[in-house]
Amino acid sequence: MPAISPVLPDQRVQFVLALLHKEDSLEGIARKAGVSGSPLIWWREEFIEAGKAALGCRVEELMNELADRDQVIGELTVTNRILKKRAS
Repeated sequence: MPAISPVLPDQRVQFVLALLHKEDSLEGIARKAGVSGSPLIWWREEFIEAGKAALGCRVEELMNELADRDQVIGELTVTNRILKKRAS
């Protein structure tokens, strides 16, 4: 793990985005950030992993919502069939 940097989290995000958008070389962005290349690489990896984790959680959340809706639809379908049978 790299040493704690004086670069604020919001600044780290901006430097990582600049790196991902290839706005400058790793060395150029690291120079602007006032760090060596290693912390910048570390930040990029953390950024990507956090994004993957956030997207994974969201996908799981959406799958759970779909399962809940499927259950409600199933229950309503059964109720609807029972009511139709009683009405005829």
